[in-house]
This record gives sequence, structure tokens and C-alpha cells, in this order.
Amino acid sequence: MVNDETHGRLLRDTVCRVRGTVQADILKEDQAQNTCIFSTDFALKMMGNVQTWFTEHDVRNFYSVSISGYHIAEADAVDRLKAAAIAGENVFGALMDAVKVLSLGQVSRALYEVGGQYRRSM
Repeated sequence: MVNDETHGRLLRDTVCRVRGTVQADILKEDQAQNTCIFSTDFALKMMGNVQTWFTEHDVRNFYSVSISGYHIAEADAVDRLKAAAIAGENVFGALMDAVKVLSLGQVSRALYEVGGQYRRSM
């Protein structure tokens, strides 16, 4: 067991050295894919609270916000695939790009949204 002074010093020293990134998934989903389950206001408030705490406690090596380019690539791939299908273009090129960043379910859902129900052969 350590005394309060030692505990405070260890906490300050640890917080100043910790490294990492807060994943802002709520905001990422909203901005990149427009599929937010929770409110953006909540996400922004939480991110602001984290940033305030980091500033007040001298956290220097821990990134308080990270929006991954991967989420942006997913949104772009879905949009390009849908646009090609709606325009009646050959979707093969858009499909080849889409499968680099999308799951089979995401591709199927995107095509279903623009093309409607399809019949599967048995």
C-alpha cells in the first residue's frame, strides 16, 4: 500500500507517459458512413470531456481523436457502387474497388438498397 502523495506522483507520471489513441467510433460512423446509433451530440460531448481531462492532466502522448481513413474509404466505396448501379453502368470496376474495403454483407446490402429484391436460384 502506498501513501496518497506517492499514489498521486505515480498517477501523474504514468498519465504523462501513456501512449495510445481514443477511438471515436460513434463520430466515425456518423461522419464516414452515416450509420450512427448514438447521437453525434453525445459523441462530441464525450470527446470534448476526454480532451479537457487530457489537457488538465498533461497527457501528451495519447491522441484524443482518431478518425480512420478506412471508414472514409468504406463510405466512398459504397457510394461509388450504388451510383454505378443506379446509373445502369457496368458495376464491375466499382465492385472490384468495393471488395477491397467492404464485407460481402456490405456489398450485398448496398446493391439491394439500389436494386431491390432479387431472386436466388436454388
